[in-house]
Amino acid sequence: MAFSGHFDHIGTNNKSGDNIYNGADDDASGIATVIGMADYFKDKKTDYSLVFMAFNAEEIGLKGSKALSDNKDLNPVFNNIAALFNFEMLATESQFGKNAVFMTGDEFSDFDELINANAVNGLKVHSDPYQGQQLFYRSDNVNFVKKKIIAHSISTVDMNKATHYHAVNDDINIVDADNLTNIINNFAKTIEKFDTKNFTPKYNDKVNFNF
Repeated sequence: MAFSGHFDHIGTNNKSGDNIYNGADDDASGIATVIGMADYFKDKKTDYSLVFMAFNAEEIGLKGSKALSDNKDLNPVFNNIAALFNFEMLATESQFGKNAVFMTGDEFSDFDELINANAVNGLKVHSDPYQGQQLFYRSDNVNFVKKKIIAHSISTVDMNKATHYHAVNDDINIVDADNLTNIINNFAKTIEKFDTKNFTPKYNDKVNFNF
């Protein structure tokens, strides 16, 4: 299994005052989740081996994840990835409430159903409420979808209300640290239950690999 997020953001602007786009949610929260997963599993034995990845240059065209996914030296690793959890913007409470996320491209696989069937402490993965925005094809997961790896992005951002998206106020003040910590811990405990028998997600015939 693999876990990923991107560590870049969009830099600064030329306006006076606060002109730094911090990217606390987009996507420091995702990187915090990847690090949290690594910390949780560092001393644990799992049926699956675990891969942790952090991408650069997501904001200018998913270039970091593309460079990594195109690296033929890593194909022995990629060929054995059962699923990739790409964490993208988890700093705020989702429209579904606390301890709840949504998954992009949920209509293309049984990934979310398998997570929910094993979820602990009330963790819930909801269907993507923004399917019209094609988020499944707009984040780093897509470069691994092209390799036919089960790869979905997991998020909490309310795209209808998120005034901090690509704005200078995406800083520590919008982070719901308690909710983020809870989600990290509950995802880790849920994933700890997975083995090669009870977790074998598959794509259906709705997914498009050629785009």
